[in-house]
Amino acid sequence: MLKPGDIAMRAMPYLTTHWRVLALCHHAAAARRARLGGAVPVSANLDDANSLRRLAGLADDVLITAPPPNHGVTDPRTRKLLYALTKGLRIPQRVSYISTSGVYGNADGNWLDETAPTNPGSDRARRRWMRNTPCVPLPSPPVRKSASCAHPAFTPPSVCRSAAC
Repeated sequence: MLKPGDIAMRAMPYLTTHWRVLALCHHAAAARRARLGGAVPVSANLDDANSLRRLAGLADDVLITAPPPNHGVTDPRTRKLLYALTKGLRIPQRVSYISTSGVYGNADGNWLDETAPTNPGSDRARRRWMRNTPCVPLPSPPVRKSASCAHPAFTPPSVCRSAAC
């Protein structure tokens, strides 16, 4: 399950040969793009918790490519999505998302890998970093994804105490 933007569409040929891919789509153009890529579009809006109810129990594996909102320091979109996904009889076994190197902060030109400590220096980076602590318990920690690799270096999932859920 993913939002069919640029990165997701690049991954789509691989994903559709291994899984049945459901693509979360808010607009008709995104649904057309998802169908062309071989995915099944699912109409929902990450900013509308009610529209996410239909996702309950639909996914075993989740790839989140949608960005957080352009304001604030948290990512209520991902929290709402994960909350909705866990309300069915089946819950996701793996959650991955595409992030940004900004979660590591300024490295003064030094190379970092995914085991480096996070130090988000902007609200945008903090919103992405917030995905490290989902608001619902999952069976295993999600995997932080970058363009090239994944590493399960996450804070264990916790129960959300935020009104955003």
